[in-house]
Amino acid sequence: MHKTLTENKKAGGVHPQEYALCVFSPKVGFMRAYSFLLIGILFLLHHGAVAQQTHWPPDSLEIFVVKLGWHTAFVFPTDEISSRDWPEIERYRKYHYVYIGWGDEAFYLSTDDMLLITIRAVMIPTPAVIRVVGFYSPPATYFGPKRKLISLRLSRVQFSNLLRNIAGNFKRDEAGNVISSKEYGHTEEFFLSRNSYFFGRTCNTWIAFRLKHAGIPYTCHFNHTAGRIMRKLSQLKVAGMYYSKGKP
Repeated sequence: MHKTLTENKKAGGVHPQEYALCVFSPKVGFMRAYSFLLIGILFLLHHGAVAQQTHWPPDSLEIFVVKLGWHTAFVFPTDEISSRDWPEIERYRKYHYVYIGWGDEAFYLSTDDMLLITIRAVMIPTPAVIRVVGFYSPPATYFGPKRKLISLRLSRVQFSNLLRNIAGNFKRDEAGNVISSKEYGHTEEFFLSRNSYFFGRTCNTWIAFRLKHAGIPYTCHFNHTAGRIMRKLSQLKVAGMYYSKGKP
């Protein structure tokens, strides 16, 4: 699905290092050749699919953050989620993964003029919803190669704290049940959120603050764009993989 560094050779199977050594004279030698090779590798690392060889604790758990246009959202493996942390997981237990995102209710659900909805959402606080989607395929397959996806490894305590913090963002009735806003089929649902949406609290800042409250060393200031979220997450030591077809 994603080409490795060794697959990104020049046409005819010539390795970048061999190509560089053929072009430059012996006097110029290895310094320039290795410089160009290093530049090429750095370019591939920045623009291609990278799997970092990180040694994680044996009890660490993997989650994902996915970028979908302007939005970012979490993806969790359902078999690792305890109902004590998030009771609503039982709705999605049959799936392998669950997507959890947050955003302006009208932006998600309305068919009206999206420009007006966006301006209103930025200018004044508006109702927000939590979007939950269950799916079976691995995240990289489900979202496809054009979507940007970061894998994070969390301790069990961080994993639990993150789910509990998310669960606390659902608006609930007097019996403690989540309040549905909209349902599409049996895999995708929208639930009312306790928080409102405005310029200072977007889907991206929501992601950032959830991570911070979970105990992950992440700075939350000025994280209003999906691109900035992904760039900063890719720099964390807990970032295990980074899938991308371009800049994060």
